[in-house]
Amino acid sequence: MYSASTTSSASAIAVTTIFDDPRRRRQFLLLRRFVMGFLVGIVLIMGFVSEISSLATFAGFVTAGIAVGLQALLLSVAAYFFVVGRYGIRVGDRISIAGVTGDVVEIGLVRLYIMELAGTSIDLYPTGRVVVFSNSVLFQAGTPLFKQIPGTEYTWHELAVTMVPGGNYKVVQEKILNAVNTVFGQYRERIERQLGGIEREIEVQLKPPKPDAKLQLSDAGVEFMVRYPVDIRAASDSDDQVTRAVVDLVNANPELKSAIAGAPRIRAAIKG
Repeated sequence: MYSASTTSSASAIAVTTIFDDPRRRRQFLLLRRFVMGFLVGIVLIMGFVSEISSLATFAGFVTAGIAVGLQALLLSVAAYFFVVGRYGIRVGDRISIAGVTGDVVEIGLVRLYIMELAGTSIDLYPTGRVVVFSNSVLFQAGTPLFKQIPGTEYTWHELAVTMVPGGNYKVVQEKILNAVNTVFGQYRERIERQLGGIEREIEVQLKPPKPDAKLQLSDAGVEFMVRYPVDIRAASDSDDQVTRAVVDLVNANPELKSAIAGAPRIRAAIKG
């Protein structure tokens, strides 16, 4: 009995001594603050960790919604980098896309602007309209894009005449080919300069473009054809000169006139 009473009194005296000592009291309060802060931090961390999976799920749904809603825009931006590549499209290029032929007037990050051209396959003229395509049209499998080889401004036309059965095709070949070569000689140098630019660009040696004649069979019979290059910016002028030269030649040469049936025809060598 005496011993228990003595022990309680000693404990009370010790606690009283701790709180009466200012230094020990500050240490105790600091320890209590540290323990309480640690416990509160654990509670907050556990609460945040339990909600982070929901936050990640929400962010995933938001990202998927944005990707679906901006699909066309993202495709257009991605296609832009294909358009402006080394062999891509430049302002001033003549292209054909989705059935529209025209000259490129502007290339934007998401849109492509083309000055529309109309007319026959060999004589094109501006319609006064600008056609706007989304760049994403390049990723559509059913919409091919045709453009000039970088550095070139020429295309190919054909002059065709139908032979009379038994006609002297050698005379036709010699006379008409010479007439076309005479016209081609007026702009040969310009075409050959473009060829030099192509060879430097793609580092491949190419055969110089020049008029080429051949005989072929068609539904109308034997056909003589001369394939010749023309500058796309002056194609109608070149065709006009070829037409005049051939008509004058046929009218002035009875043997040539008797060897062909009907009038000569000029058409585009590249269809579509």
